[in-house]
Amino acid sequence: MVWNEKIYQTDKIANGFMPDYERILAPFRQQAVRVLEIGVFKGGSCKLWSDFFSHPQSRIIGLDLVPGDAAPADPRITLKQCDQNDAVGLREIAERFGPFDVVIDDGAHRFDETRNCYQVLFEHVNSGGYYIIEDWGVGYWKNQQHIYGSANGNTMVTLITSIMHSIPDVPIAGYQIILDTHKCLAFFRKGTPWQS
Repeated sequence: MVWNEKIYQTDKIANGFMPDYERILAPFRQQAVRVLEIGVFKGGSCKLWSDFFSHPQSRIIGLDLVPGDAAPADPRITLKQCDQNDAVGLREIAERFGPFDVVIDDGAHRFDETRNCYQVLFEHVNSGGYYIIEDWGVGYWKNQQHIYGSANGNTMVTLITSIMHSIPDVPIAGYQIILDTHKCLAFFRKGTPWQS
């Protein structure tokens, strides 16, 4: 399918993410799924997901610090306000709208906020579902460390590495790490932890 950036008003198309999403999430396309995306601004990507997951019973939940004022035209889309550092608020949203088949973190792209979301929300992903972190490559941008790094020097690269190191101990059944020019995606599939 050809995705039109002007219709959806999201950088997922310009950054070349959609072929990876189409390939990895293909088994979910015709199912009734619950999708949670963090960092949706005015909800353009939520519209994209409602078309991508077209089943009439699919639900798309978008979180942002300041979500758009206009109510989404698609009743399957819900926009909620929540800070990525607010573990209580994230848990309440997950308990109300989850469990999720897909969680996408396209929020602050900072270590602390992204780690908090992962620590709170991964348990609310269904077995076989995906926890996805976008734009984790900002940790490689040396001239942007003051923006994307944490007080103790941790970056998004540190976070992705620590999640990968935890795989023997957490219910991650598989992963795909994509690093390319302007395209950094990490897909973690929930399931039974790997056994050595």
